[in-house]
Amino acid sequence: MLPGQIPTDNDLPAKELARQLQQARRDLTHSRQQYEDLFEHAPVGYFVLGSQGEIIEVNRHGADLLQADRSMLYGRPLAMFVPRENHDEFFFHLNHVFGDRRIQSAELPLVDRQGRHIWGQLKSRLQPGTDGI
Repeated sequence: MLPGQIPTDNDLPAKELARQLQQARRDLTHSRQQYEDLFEHAPVGYFVLGSQGEIIEVNRHGADLLQADRSMLYGRPLAMFVPRENHDEFFFHLNHVFGDRRIQSAELPLVDRQGRHIWGQLKSRLQPGTDGI
């Protein structure tokens, strides 16, 4: 390697490459744990929906709002917690989310498992690289 030349991966010893890989894995694990903690302990309900409006992920607060166990929510359409008379507005909201990368907002009633109505302010956006919102 010439003086002043930037080393490439081919110039680095295998031990250094292995050390860098281990550090990158530790950093990724730490970052993922931070994300999971923020998601799980957020003071608002978070729902990650698939392209058909099915619940892929939900945090503790979201499940509590609907008075439901998370295991019961996974794979179920969020629309089942929206009163039937508000389905058009809900699906209009979802269509806008998939058609526009900006945050979309809507206020809709939700119905928990006990049949109680609660008002929800939906703030939704398409997640890059996934079909979830």
